[in-house]
Amino acid sequence: MTVNTFIRMIGGGGGSYAFIVFVLRLSGKRTLSKMNAFDFIVTVALGSVLANTS
Repeated sequence: MTVNTFIRMIGGGGGSYAFIVFVLRLSGKRTLSKMNAFDFIVTVALGSVLANTS
């Protein structure tokens, strides 16, 4: 693993975390509890796809 790869990995992970926290703050505290099963499955699937592309 090169230093450039390590920096990209840390930056991408930190940026993704900050984005998720930002979206959850905008959408409200009860957003996750109000999801039905389909919404939850789509969210997990989308997260899996995004994890595989980075």
